[in-house]
Amino acid sequence: MLFGVLFLLVLLQVGTVTAVLLSQWVRTSRALDQHSQQLLQDVVDETRENAQGFLGAAQSAVLLTEKLIGSGLLALSRPEELEHYFFDYLELVPQIDGLYFATPTGQFLFVKRVADATDARYVTKVIEIDGADREVRLLRRDATFQPISDRTDPSDSYDPRVRPWYVRAQASSGLEWSEPYVFFTSRKPGITAALRVVDEQGKLVGIVGADVELTALSDFLARQQVTSIGAAVIVNQHRDVLAYTYPDKILKPDGEKYRLARLNELDPLTERAAASLDQKYPELEALRTAEVGSFTSGDHRFLSVFVPFGEDRRWPWVMGVFAPEEHFAGPIRDGRRTSLLIGIAVSVLITVAAFLLSPAVTRPLTSLHQRATTDSLTGLNNRHSFEEFATRSVSEAQSGGGPLSALLVDIDFFKNINDKYGHQVGDEVLVAVAGRLGQALSGVDILGRVGGEEFAIVLPSTDLEAAARIAERLRACVDDPSVGSSVGPIPITVSVGVAELGSLGSTASLSALLDVADKRMLMAKRSGRNRVVSEDVPDA
Repeated sequence: MLFGVLFLLVLLQVGTVTAVLLSQWVRTSRALDQHSQQLLQDVVDETRENAQGFLGAAQSAVLLTEKLIGSGLLALSRPEELEHYFFDYLELVPQIDGLYFATPTGQFLFVKRVADATDARYVTKVIEIDGADREVRLLRRDATFQPISDRTDPSDSYDPRVRPWYVRAQASSGLEWSEPYVFFTSRKPGITAALRVVDEQGKLVGIVGADVELTALSDFLARQQVTSIGAAVIVNQHRDVLAYTYPDKILKPDGEKYRLARLNELDPLTERAAASLDQKYPELEALRTAEVGSFTSGDHRFLSVFVPFGEDRRWPWVMGVFAPEEHFAGPIRDGRRTSLLIGIAVSVLITVAAFLLSPAVTRPLTSLHQRATTDSLTGLNNRHSFEEFATRSVSEAQSGGGPLSALLVDIDFFKNINDKYGHQVGDEVLVAVAGRLGQALSGVDILGRVGGEEFAIVLPSTDLEAAARIAERLRACVDDPSVGSSVGPIPITVSVGVAELGSLGSTASLSALLDVADKRMLMAKRSGRNRVVSEDVPDA
């Protein structure tokens, strides 16, 4: 009788383990593809967000320059001042290749970075027109903006007003991105962001533009390291390759010139990745959501995802990422196989032990749970829009139970700058600090100017420790190097207060969170400035 009961218990245990393992095998076989595709989609989203931020730097440069010129803070009538501003911006944002401004009369100022230069780091082209007189000057400067040479070129007939970027921007009320073309100076493929500038009466002042070399964007994709044998690619609506993980494959010979490679001309791997896309979307404009596919190359099964590059169609391009499936699902498949072998071994051992040593001991099976308005000077969210976005983020954090932190950033001794140099220089400092803060944050962080020299930041999914590290990075980013201005470099520091939502209770508001961050920012001020305070400091 006892043996029969023991036998039934062992049989029940073995049957249970076997049923669970077989059920797991069947379920995971169906779920693995979905899991792998989701992981690849996450890679696409992260790479696309970073690439958009790369191009967004050029867009921000154009928008900010349009505001400064439109308000009269910068003007082509003061070319040295405008040139130095372009130089400072290129130093601050390395992904921009050149900045320029052209007037309806044909006057032109262009500051361009020189790649692989041994002496000159920047080249400036100035077209000055005085009645019937026209003079073209070419200036070469070193890395500190000191002049190396200055010469005129009477044979230069360049007229910015007939360039595609000028014509398109002049006819548009918003920012225009050009089709890929070969830059006039560098003879390299690139794109241009351009925007018309008008004065307070609505009269056209000129067109401001920024160049981004496509080779720089490819270098950026190459640094993303999708996988060791995967790749990321960006193409326009004509399937011309704008950027690729392997930049040396983009240009193809076309007689004595070069052209952009087509998507199916890069290499056999990319050609296979694009084959199913070509069949389903002969016209890439029709692609509105992620297109997930798979293909085989050699011994590897690859997964691919193609998505619109920009959801708002600022850049009507398509981005694709493809990588071997085992990069995502291989460890899971190995783990599943190991689990099955372990389960069988455990069943055998338990069976033997049950018959030899003692009555069967059942073991419970455990389960796992898965779980609009901007500031006119800096271009950041103003207080109203910041509070709107931040309040929504706070509510999502409270309902989702995730961490969220806030920073209050205040420029040290800002009043002294205004008193010593004037409010125009103070505005230049505000713009520079805002730019440095924005460049150092990710796309999901919320940044706004909430006071004269005060900035507020909300960091979703960030606890106090991580927020303190981010705050320290922002402080260092502002501190070094000195901010360039129309009166020369000015050393700038900031004091930062850090607060976490979770420490304030489940019903805490955005206002309460910012009050704590503000209190700690004042502690940083009283402690000597140029520092981060993330905890309350007891009174002495």
